[in-house]
Amino acid sequence: QLFVVLVPMGTFTTMIPYDVEYRQVYYVIHKSLGLTVFLLAGARVAWQMTSPAPKVSPRLKDWERVMARGAHIALYVFLFAFPISGFVLSTSLGKLSHFYFWDLPMFWGPDEASLAVARLIHKIILPFTFYLVFLAHILGAMKHQYVDKQDDSFRRMVT
Repeated sequence: QLFVVLVPMGTFTTMIPYDVEYRQVYYVIHKSLGLTVFLLAGARVAWQMTSPAPKVSPRLKDWERVMARGAHIALYVFLFAFPISGFVLSTSLGKLSHFYFWDLPMFWGPDEASLAVARLIHKIILPFTFYLVFLAHILGAMKHQYVDKQDDSFRRMVT
């Protein structure tokens, strides 16, 4: 849920005029939460390597199984790609990234070429594709619950 909030939060933050005093506070919160998501995603991947995920329902069709697997992989890619591209964006602007009260090191200086690529990825490509995949994932879950009447789908997700 935290991850879903970060995209509109980042969009809102960029709309705050530069001369407003609380703009930087929003950026610090956005960047800190983004790094938190990155760290939690890493912990989740480590957990999944030691604790297997619930089995996929045998009632799924092959194409549904492939789509579900693809959506899950894509969602994990987003969990890592957003924070990394955000860090590259900040650093390419010559700005520090923050993790709550700590400033993260800058691994390179301002760079226009990196900035253009990071801005395109972080602000356009990732948000657009994330919401498409996220919506498709929700619609798929709703299809299993209400159309296919597979009551075990939600039960497997929350156990």
